[in-house]
Amino acid sequence: MVPVPNSALTPQELKARKDAKNKAKAEAKAAKKRRNNEFREAMKTQTKPPPPSLYLYDDARVRAERLVQVISTSLFASTFSSPSEDRQARERGAELMKLMTANSFTQENMNDKVALWGYTRHKFSKRALLTFDSLRLLEKTGALPTFFPSPPEAIFSIGEGPSNDLLGALAFINHTFPSAPAPTCKGFDNHCSEWSPITSKFNDALASTFSPPPHPPTHEFLDITDPNLPPTLSAPPTPTLFLFSYVLHETKPLYQPFLLALFAASPPNSLFYFAEPTPQQLLLLLTRLFPSLKRGVDYTFLDSSIQIPSLEPTLKRTGPAVILLKKPETPPVAPPEALST
Repeated sequence: MVPVPNSALTPQELKARKDAKNKAKAEAKAAKKRRNNEFREAMKTQTKPPPPSLYLYDDARVRAERLVQVISTSLFASTFSSPSEDRQARERGAELMKLMTANSFTQENMNDKVALWGYTRHKFSKRALLTFDSLRLLEKTGALPTFFPSPPEAIFSIGEGPSNDLLGALAFINHTFPSAPAPTCKGFDNHCSEWSPITSKFNDALASTFSPPPHPPTHEFLDITDPNLPPTLSAPPTPTLFLFSYVLHETKPLYQPFLLALFAASPPNSLFYFAEPTPQQLLLLLTRLFPSLKRGVDYTFLDSSIQIPSLEPTLKRTGPAVILLKKPETPPVAPPEALST
């Protein structure tokens, strides 16, 4: 149907068209504001860290913390020449964190090397230990044999940033399977070149800390909003542990075609770890993308909801929301309405 040009409308019709357009804009703006308000309300529950009783605090945790500290110290050695430079980096890193949380960062922000180092200063150790602590909840719940009957051959971090999740997962595998061969590690990020000064030092720190050292991780470009998988991800090894940390809420809903393609391409028993500031996107995975996954068999939450299972389907969490999915032998088929906001 060809739209009627404004010149052919009467003043009353022109006013009605303008009013309808303004109404549509106002409704879209109100819907966006409502979604943002819902997200902010959910984020209010994330201001406090999970209670100490949630995670396992034992000798293994102490060793992991020391490992992360050694890597972090090596990472920042000779990075800042003075306390004032360190302070400036922390301040600019804090600003970058706010922009990332609001999903309003730009390429110019990512070109700020000092801000990236400051961001890493803020987040590296916390995120690495979050991955380690969350995966170890499998021991606490007795689900470790279900999801990790054997060590993964590969660990792929999607949206890896400064590689903190890779370190946390390596620490977990090293603790759980101490005699297993080191897995192949790969990191993927659409800003991998901007992160490269940090990930390069991370590789050096790994090589000098682990004995024997793991395979040097590779760091590749990946746009998670592009459903076309790169060759590296089109045929992953068996089994592979995929790590997604604070990625889904930044790319919603554009990540969904990519994730469906990756899930389809991955072999059975592949594992998918997701950590998010709120459970919103994780619940969408279960209700829209993979509704046939079975609780306790194909997925398990690894966050504060394990203490109160009735909170699993809600947005209420103390601390980050974390879930682990396992691709079953007979993969689920996403319904046509899976792709949504």
